[in-house]
Amino acid sequence: MKRTFPPRFASLAILGFSLFAERVYAQTPAEPPPATPLSPTTSQPPPASTASSSGTAPAPGDPAPGDPAPGDPAPGGPENLTPPSEERTANNSIFLELLGNGGLYSVNYERIFGDSNFSLRAGFSYFSLSAGDSSTSLITIPLLVNYYIGGLDHKLQLGAGALGAYVSASTTSTGTGYLSGSGVGVAGTAVVGYRYIPHDGGFNFGVGFTPIVGAGGFAPFGGISFGGGF
Repeated sequence: MKRTFPPRFASLAILGFSLFAERVYAQTPAEPPPATPLSPTTSQPPPASTASSSGTAPAPGDPAPGDPAPGDPAPGGPENLTPPSEERTANNSIFLELLGNGGLYSVNYERIFGDSNFSLRAGFSYFSLSAGDSSTSLITIPLLVNYYIGGLDHKLQLGAGALGAYVSASTTSTGTGYLSGSGVGVAGTAVVGYRYIPHDGGFNFGVGFTPIVGAGGFAPFGGISFGGGF
């Protein structure tokens, strides 16, 4: 005798089998996925960026290539500047002296002999005066040897020499006619004073005591000078 199951029973059986299969699958451990091997390019660390061109990286605290070492002067710093010259390069000067060794005034040329502090000076002056029927002319030529003491530009001047003079005079008056006369004389002169003479040339200045000693005795005198050196 063949037995048949109602459709409801078949549906319950299928549902129960499905629940049983899901529970069994949930309890089964899942296998981990296979590991992917690393490629050779990703297994090595990147090269250091601080390596020098020679392949050696500078140690911490060392100066970078091209930088000056500690304690060395920086390029263009004060240590690399050319120091100013301390040698005299302007040994010649031309100056005007008011009063002084030339009498009323004199135009002078002076030559300093290297670094010896000795110099030779020569000057010239001309003066003429007319009053009424009389006239007088005077020419003076001071010649001196000087010695300088002191710094490179500021110096004490000590000098001695001679003052040559030529004098001529003439006059006319009623009853006497025309009278004239001339003469040449030499007197001693000296200088003790201050001179500003830049070693590299330029403006120079001086002031000093310039006595004149002649047949008429001792005449205290003084003078001031200014000019240029080259």
